[in-house]
Amino acid sequence: MMEKHTDKLFDKIESFFDKSVHLAEKGLDAFCHVSKKFLNNADNISNSLYEKMHQMYKNNGHDRFIRYASLPWSITIPVAYKYITMGAYSRLPIFQPGMHMIRAKVGGGKSLTSFVLAEMTLLATANGSYFTSPVEKPQLSEDGKYWYVHHRVVNMSDYYKDGKKVLNFNTDKYKDIHKDERHLQYNPRMNKGKKYNESFIPEHEDHLLMRHDGMEHIYMYSQHLKLDSQDMTTITYMHEVSTKKDIPIKRWLDSGDLKYIPVKLRFESYTIEPSFDGAMKRKKVAKFNLPVPYNVLERYDTLAERHKHAGLPVDYK
Repeated sequence: MMEKHTDKLFDKIESFFDKSVHLAEKGLDAFCHVSKKFLNNADNISNSLYEKMHQMYKNNGHDRFIRYASLPWSITIPVAYKYITMGAYSRLPIFQPGMHMIRAKVGGGKSLTSFVLAEMTLLATANGSYFTSPVEKPQLSEDGKYWYVHHRVVNMSDYYKDGKKVLNFNTDKYKDIHKDERHLQYNPRMNKGKKYNESFIPEHEDHLLMRHDGMEHIYMYSQHLKLDSQDMTTITYMHEVSTKKDIPIKRWLDSGDLKYIPVKLRFESYTIEPSFDGAMKRKKVAKFNLPVPYNVLERYDTLAERHKHAGLPVDYK
């Protein structure tokens, strides 16, 4: 008899909780529905107000007034936009098609810059580059029979002779050319000499036409700031480059090699603006960095220029 009363009691309690949970769920659903409807209406109203304000400011020129009135803070918007959108390497000035003059102080990283740019092009396109000075260490093939390089070293005198071009570049395999120490080849102080003009004039003319033949980038490197005025007025960009050296922590932990090495190339890019009276002004357009991968640094021949005078007799007196 006692068990029957207990069962009825528990049944009533269970029924009460079921009804309470059901009512709570209905109440919660109703609350959420009202809240969602209220938020949707508020969102629609705010969007409508924003669109009307936007149209009003656009039609009446108030947006221009706001931009000027908020100076100098409004300048941060285009600056930040350019900084974000130029994050991709392909949009950086150094990778734009055309002629580039790259300047650095002695030991500032000109040759290293040329090799890093060539290796980035090789990685992106599988095309090597032309060089006028060797910067790449030959690598031994897997079978141990051959030494090979990805980039080709050439002599400009083989391509330009007696005031004309006598040999074409293979732009199917090599899309870029890196001309090191441009001031040594064409010193402006010698520009009245016959030999200078017989080689400079056809080469400079070729600079302006090489893109039509498939050469995408012409990089010229120099320690001098001022070169031939025709070169300077026809370049796409001028770049000041320097290197940042550091001791990579991970490399130190892995190998124990405690040595400062180049880890980054710093660029400041300029456009050259010539005037009718012959004066030239440069305008800074970008500042950015490129990393120096360690595997690229391992294949970079830092002593390549030392080989230029190999074989000459030594004065021991």
